[in-house]
Amino acid sequence: MKLHRLGLFACLLLSLLPLSLRAQAVLINSNNRAQSGGTPLDAPGRASAQAFTTGSVESQLHSISVKLVLYETSQVSVKLWSGPGNFPISLIEDLGTISNVPLGASSVLFSSTVRPQLAPNTRYWVSVANVSGNFDWTLTSLSPVGDNEGSFENLSRQSPDGGTTWPNEGDADRLHRVTVYGTLFRPGNIDTSFGADETGADTSVTSIVVQPDGKILLGGVFSKVSDDNATHNRSRIARLNPDGSVDTTFGGDGSGFNGSVWSVALQSDGKILVGGGFSTFSDGNATHSRLRIARLNSDGSLDISFNTDVEGTNSSISALAVQPDGKVLIGGNFTGVSDGTGSHSRLRIARLNSDGTVDTSFGADGSGTDGTILSIADQTDGKILLGGEFTNVVDTSGTFSRSRIARFNADGTVDTAFGKEGCGGDHNIWCITLQADNKILIAGRFSAVSDGISVYPRRRIARLNADGSVDSSFVSAGTGSDSIVDTVATQADGKILLGGFFNTVSSGNRLGIARLNPDGTIDANFGTNGKGVSLLVRCLAIQADGKILIGGDFSTVTGATDTRTRANIARLENDATLSRISMPDPTRVQWLRDGTTPEAMRVTVDVSTDNGSNYAFLGNASRIPGGWELSDVEVPSVRVLRLRAFVSGTTGSGIIEALDGLRHSRRPLLTVSGKRKLTTGKGRFTLTGTASDPDGDLTSVRYRDAGGRWLTAMGIANWTAKAKLKPGRNTILIAAYDSRNDSSAIMAVKVKLK
Repeated sequence: MKLHRLGLFACLLLSLLPLSLRAQAVLINSNNRAQSGGTPLDAPGRASAQAFTTGSVESQLHSISVKLVLYETSQVSVKLWSGPGNFPISLIEDLGTISNVPLGASSVLFSSTVRPQLAPNTRYWVSVANVSGNFDWTLTSLSPVGDNEGSFENLSRQSPDGGTTWPNEGDADRLHRVTVYGTLFRPGNIDTSFGADETGADTSVTSIVVQPDGKILLGGVFSKVSDDNATHNRSRIARLNPDGSVDTTFGGDGSGFNGSVWSVALQSDGKILVGGGFSTFSDGNATHSRLRIARLNSDGSLDISFNTDVEGTNSSISALAVQPDGKVLIGGNFTGVSDGTGSHSRLRIARLNSDGTVDTSFGADGSGTDGTILSIADQTDGKILLGGEFTNVVDTSGTFSRSRIARFNADGTVDTAFGKEGCGGDHNIWCITLQADNKILIAGRFSAVSDGISVYPRRRIARLNADGSVDSSFVSAGTGSDSIVDTVATQADGKILLGGFFNTVSSGNRLGIARLNPDGTIDANFGTNGKGVSLLVRCLAIQADGKILIGGDFSTVTGATDTRTRANIARLENDATLSRISMPDPTRVQWLRDGTTPEAMRVTVDVSTDNGSNYAFLGNASRIPGGWELSDVEVPSVRVLRLRAFVSGTTGSGIIEALDGLRHSRRPLLTVSGKRKLTTGKGRFTLTGTASDPDGDLTSVRYRDAGGRWLTAMGIANWTAKAKLKPGRNTILIAAYDSRNDSSAIMAVKVKLK
């Protein structure tokens, strides 16, 4: 991870954090003016500092997000300090410097590289500096509020008129305004803003899927879901709002399936595929026959255009995957799939067309596996990874020994280039997850993995190379997990989340939930030694903001600070995400995704020219270092971009969405009438000129006179500025601005007052 990276969305999300027990915000409103009477720090530029006090437990600094409004380009530095009194004394970490921060509004995320542990009940400081001149500060502290663990003290200064509010735009003190948000919490602690005590599902949650709007789909064995308002009858399928309350607009009282739901997959049009062991679906009024596979509309009603009452599979479906062309892969314990044309022999793996009929171009009668398929991972090249309980796979050319893991080609034939005869795990593989580098994470009940030649000790978690060979660089050999790993998810920074029935993972004491570093070692900064869930985690999903949803069979979740009762569904805190959409030029769209944002299997780009009412497909993005890019496209100058990351999980697949009205903005143009150097005897001088913008979104012309304030000129295309002069030499600065606060070149007129 880079030391710092622009993060528009990260800053927005952090700005919403409450001053609460687990995820608290450090807020600075500063005009960065040099103050007298303070103690200067050994750093370039003017700065202000913010004091905060930690709570009663050890915490960790992850990042500091700085939002700036600049009317001059600047260099910005952020540092973390400690100090016993009213001033910082000792530097803990220099979080870095960003040069040439552009004009206008910018958001910059400074990420800690050393992740310092902060002592309990201790005062720390954050300083923010820019390059112009030396700096110092004064401090006025506020008292702690309530019984919060740790208090955060606001920095305040007097405005020029003696008030306590900051001057409005155009005043000199706004020249370098900053707002700073810091994150202080322990990743892996329970997020107390999600749900409430004694709420959740009345029994197992087996699948979690995140929608683009942040709502959360749940599948499982439950028949009731409760929040702090009421208990709702929702049989095996439900939807929660982002705060954990039950979404009563999805389904109705008594709606759902008559049997278990094992897998849920979200389509790009908002419809929801559901697989499991059920045979009927009820909307609360009427009951419809649906044999282990169904599709729901976005409101939870049955989509009658997919399948009919007599269609489906003859046994359970454990895994679903939606392919880019809308076709649906299904895996489970079935040996037959029926549609309107009849019954088709398909052994535990089949593909359906988008209307639910069997895709006869995939596989053939009698093809598939000799045991249950528990997990499907769809590669970007169209090949399909399967994990489960099987020991042999079959196609029209023969039978191949593949123990619990295999790869099929896009047409359903066995990919014999993946692994060798006899390769695989010595026990069931419950989940398969693809990494960004095409390496393959597998997890389940196994204790050893073979490449067909040698056997390698791997306890419930292993990584394979793209060709199926064992990746020896993944250091879980001989350690791994002491019991079953049910579910795996990967972050964009390469870290790996595990859920299951375990007590230890890679020599770390974690109960049911853990995070590994990319090399397989335990991430000691996630969770707390000896803490976790009361029983097991069956499924997990990462939200757009990096927070982690867990479902399974548990009644309590314990973190560093306390134990909370949560019935089979909870949300955990996580480090900050790093996400930014940009257009380096008019033909390229980039989405940089790093940190705890969920890893994507593919990314699409859509465009709207009617302010988001309708979208048209623009293209599929390709991987670049640190994210995704769509290139060689013509993007309308006025539009909204919608970027979608398709996230494939062990028991479901969701969609993370980012919207941005970003466009490739060309700089405005400015002309000034008359001479650039002159002499006058008047106390005010009138400047005139013209301004224009290639994109047609010119908003203002601003100028700075001898008073040091940035003022707005009269008119725009033809503007007039009346500048105040002081005795001697004066320099008046003028610039034109567009709707994105991009400016023209700043022009200078030098006036000597006689």
